[in-house]
Amino acid sequence: MQQFNPQALRAKREAAGKSREETSVAVHRSFASISAYERRLATPPPDVLCRLAEFYGCDVSDFFTNAAERLVAQAEAQGFDRNITDPSIIGRAATLIQGDDAA
Repeated sequence: MQQFNPQALRAKREAAGKSREETSVAVHRSFASISAYERRLATPPPDVLCRLAEFYGCDVSDFFTNAAERLVAQAEAQGFDRNITDPSIIGRAATLIQGDDAA
């Protein structure tokens, strides 16, 4: 299951060397909207995602992550090793992913 990732949106903007103000003008959205997208307060509609990707020189898919990637990122942020082999941890991860995908 793919989910919008506001951190990826901000990272792409910064990598492109663009400000929120420049972005808002280029994609015909307010500064407040761009800020809200990057802070997970709102999700950009598909047409805006396309304009953002074009402006940043990337693909729309770069603004999304799947459940497994989110789980790994959360675990790493909490200090867990990416190469975990404990079956109980792997089972819990699978349960979380399946629950996330069902939502």
